Amino acid sequence: MINDNKVKVVALWSAMVVGAGCQSAPQVTPDAAEQVEKTPTKAPGSNGQSDGVEVEVNRQPLERSTPAEAGLDVEALERLKERAQSSKSDALVVLKDGKVVFEWYPQGEAPGPIEAMSTTKSIVGLAVGILVDQGKVRLEQPVHEFFPQWNQGRKKDILVKHLLNHTSGLQADRNTAEIYRSKDFVALALAAELVSAPGQEFFYNNKAVNLLAGIIEKASGQRMDHFIAQALFAPLGIKDFGWTLDDAGNPHAMSGLQLSALDMARIGQLVLNKGRWGDQQVVSERWIEQSLARGAAPSCGLLWWRNVDWRTVTITPEIIERWEKAGVDPQKIKALEPMFNKPFGIEAFGKEVARLWKVDDLPAAFQKEMWSKGVPNGKWEEGPRSAYNANGYLGQYIYIEPHSGLVGVRQMAWQPEYKDASKVDGMNDFMGLMRALVAD
Repeated sequence: MINDNKVKVVALWSAMVVGAGCQSAPQVTPDAAEQVEKTPTKAPGSNGQSDGVEVEVNRQPLERSTPAEAGLDVEALERLKERAQSSKSDALVVLKDGKVVFEWYPQGEAPGPIEAMSTTKSIVGLAVGILVDQGKVRLEQPVHEFFPQWNQGRKKDILVKHLLNHTSGLQADRNTAEIYRSKDFVALALAAELVSAPGQEFFYNNKAVNLLAGIIEKASGQRMDHFIAQALFAPLGIKDFGWTLDDAGNPHAMSGLQLSALDMARIGQLVLNKGRWGDQQVVSERWIEQSLARGAAPSCGLLWWRNVDWRTVTITPEIIERWEKAGVDPQKIKALEPMFNKPFGIEAFGKEVARLWKVDDLPAAFQKEMWSKGVPNGKWEEGPRSAYNANGYLGQYIYIEPHSGLVGVRQMAWQPEYKDASKVDGMNDFMGLMRALVAD
């Protein structure tokens, strides 16, 4: 990928060929899926989950309106509902200007908290922001100030922001099997080798994100789930949630939170409101802006993802020259001649390269031929940003569209049959269908 910020991007391709916006890289393997099955959705205090914490919560119901009153395209809304149904979604919620305008559940009633998968990361990012606002954490703060064993070698250069923007340089697999086999997710991250200089290489890193649970606990004096319950959820009126712990008692940070669709929508509305809920500034507007700003990779901020109106990749003469100088296989370059100087959409570009190279694992091919040599796979251009999202395995989404006041949530609960990935419909068109609800 293009290296606009002098950060090499090595694991985002699979993130960007998924849908209209930007989807996080696949992060849950069959091993991890079995872990989800073993720790089903439960409220705080349930066996095997977060033990809960006594928090005073004043839960006010969200205001409601109708699609017509909100000015939604009724036909577009019906298409969204039909796709939710055909993809076996378990919950679909749409807010417009802070009001619930549409809810759909296959059983007619809300199912309660559902595993949020990697949308958990984005919510953990908000918790870090609250601690930054309180002066207890700094973005540029070395992680070794929380974990002194890192105050040596190259690990002393890893900053808090590197955990949030996926540039820590810590070794991690592209799947989560190693993590779920570990009894202590924080200790696993601390013991990881450094495979690249901190701040230099973007790699979607579940292992590194789990270290945020330890930092939040040390900075706040509370276990992460307890801190989030008090500092983030209580002001929003969220009280019914669960959080999966590892065997050492650490809440997972890469995933593991269970929330209802309406409470996921509250999180989305908080972000749309620039951190404000009612008369309370829960997290600063500055933090929301930093979280959503372009980070180490074009579509990633600080554990939140950025949608743009369009994005293209072109193999230009300048790109070809860089490939040749870097020693990219001449046969691989020649095979791509039909694509030279032609702009492609992200998904079309990936499919065409895979066809011409005759490969199934395109990210691995790009890593071998280009990214490992420090060169991009094309010239990337993108239109203006139009929306933001948090997303996770099975197609969990929080979609936020500031200019139209839209917030959308789609949830899908784990089922044993989803061990077969071919049976999973992650509703990758969800964000595009959300955009169609309001005319530009």
